[in-house]
Amino acid sequence: MGGFPCTPISSAGKQRGADDERFLWPEMCRIIRETHPRWVVGENVRNLLALSDGAIMGGILRDLADLGYRVGWCCYGAADIGAPHQRDRVFLIGYRMANATSLQFR
Repeated sequence: MGGFPCTPISSAGKQRGADDERFLWPEMCRIIRETHPRWVVGENVRNLLALSDGAIMGGILRDLADLGYRVGWCCYGAADIGAPHQRDRVFLIGYRMANATSLQFR
């Protein structure tokens, strides 16, 4: 389970996305590629869905698919579990398919 820093993605920041040196999805992807866990669970801010017209989220989903994962995602807010504020998060859940062991990992 992991969450790469939201600072480059958050609507509270400059929203530079992949152009920000603090965008660490490539590093998280590298770790997944090297360790190929059965499950991957990631979390980030809701703006991940909108930034760069969805291209960053699309790239993350594509990266995981290329590594042999079937991925789903959903949004939940803190208020959904009783908090007195709304703080939306995107959760990604990926499962490495059984035949993925034969895939070439980059």
